[in-house]
Amino acid sequence: MSYDFHSPKTNPGPVTSIPLTKKNLEFLLKRTSNSKLWLGLPLYGYFWNRNGRVQILTQKDLKKFRESSEIILNEDGFFFVKNSKGEGYISDLNTLEKYNVLINTFQLKGTAFWRVGF
Repeated sequence: MSYDFHSPKTNPGPVTSIPLTKKNLEFLLKRTSNSKLWLGLPLYGYFWNRNGRVQILTQKDLKKFRESSEIILNEDGFFFVKNSKGEGYISDLNTLEKYNVLINTFQLKGTAFWRVGF
């Protein structure tokens, strides 16, 4: 599982991290075969409102935010979303493409996604 590095219970930040996932894979592969490992990837993110409320971001939400927010693509492939109400982070196709490199490099069994819709 390479998600929930940040959640409603943490400070704002991306749900996933390629450097942390790579480090975790290196640790796991010392203990088990790559043919047994599936990499769980997120298809969601979180938005931290200034009032302290945290909401789940879906791909559909990202499309809405494009109209009213500053959106920056991070080098890890996730989007940083910022507007007058707060800030959020969400993965998208860019993120998955970057993870695909890890999956191929480590020759993992496969990929599982969490979660298409809420």
